[in-house]
This record gives sequence, structure tokens and C-alpha cells, in this order.
Amino acid sequence: MDHHSPCRSFFDRRSEIGNSFWEKLGESYPDCVCESVTVSEHSPGPVKDEETLVSVVTSDLYVSPDGKVEPTLFERRISNGISTDRKIYTSLEEFDRRAEVIVKGSDRKTNCGSIELSVAVIRAICHNGKRAIAVYDTALECNRSHAEIACTEIPLPGTGDRKKQRAALRKNVLDAALHDRQVLSSSQIFRVQ
Repeated sequence: MDHHSPCRSFFDRRSEIGNSFWEKLGESYPDCVCESVTVSEHSPGPVKDEETLVSVVTSDLYVSPDGKVEPTLFERRISNGISTDRKIYTSLEEFDRRAEVIVKGSDRKTNCGSIELSVAVIRAICHNGKRAIAVYDTALECNRSHAEIACTEIPLPGTGDRKKQRAALRKNVLDAALHDRQVLSSSQIFRVQ
């Protein structure tokens, strides 16, 4: 079954759907089915398991004293989707330019470095045998490498200790952090091929 058109149509309505977008996506297209198709007209194609994602770390609250990424990075951002770049579709210069825009003019954000994540490890995170974290190719006109990590609605609403279970699942994203979970300079990450 080709989910290309329905998935893309759903993503095209994202601003209309609003804050419940990821929840409604999980209800309408369970089991992360929209990962396998292109959901953006600007995309180079679906994100492949063998790819890695890079993301700027915007607060020292997300960095441990020994320089490793803290789980709070994922806990706070994943409910709205974590914006990342697909490493193979961007360059150090493009990534640094976007990181500068993210922190510019903000008194709460600063460029503390970057992390690199394995797509395959992210996609292996499950809860009771069902996929819990997905990676979608949400390319933008100004950034064809844009992708998002999102938590599906697992465990379901009404599940006891749901909040605690979802927090534990989000912490599992740490397992996808390469370079021994170290927050590195973007130039160090892009030097490694």
C-alpha cells in the first residue's frame, strides 16, 4: 500500500493540526508507517536506517560535567519533535549557519556544541513490542537536510505511569548518541565520516 500521498498530505496540514500533530499522526498512521515515504516536497527521500543525524545543543543544562549529553535534551524537546539535520545532506558550513540562527538573539540559548545520533538505534526503541520513537524527513525549503525525531503515542493515554514510561523511552534516545555521548564541536563531528 502506498502511503506516500496520505502521509505527505497529513504533514502538509501540520500547522492546521497544531500541538496535537504527533499524537494524531500516531492515531492516523500507526507503527511509524510515514517514515518509509517522503513527507516533504523539499526532501531528498525518506531517512534511511544507516544515516546519522546532527543536532546543536542549545543549553549547558543538556551537558554533564564530563561533557556528555544529558537526557533532559530529549525529555524537553521530543514532544514537539526534535529538529535535526541529516548529516549526509548538509555541510559543516550550512549546519553552523543554522546553529547560529537558532541561538542568535536568545538570552536562553547558546551553542554548547553538537551531537550525532544513529537513526537505526533510534528506530530500535520499542515499548511492549511496538516502535516508540520515529525519524521523519521533514525537509524545509531552506534546509533539505531537516529531519525530526518524534515520540509516538506509546504508551497510550490512560496507561498507568504513562508519563514515567514515556520519560524512560525518551532517555533511550541517549543510546543513539555516537562518540561516547560526547557533546563535540560541529567541526569534530563533520570531520568524522
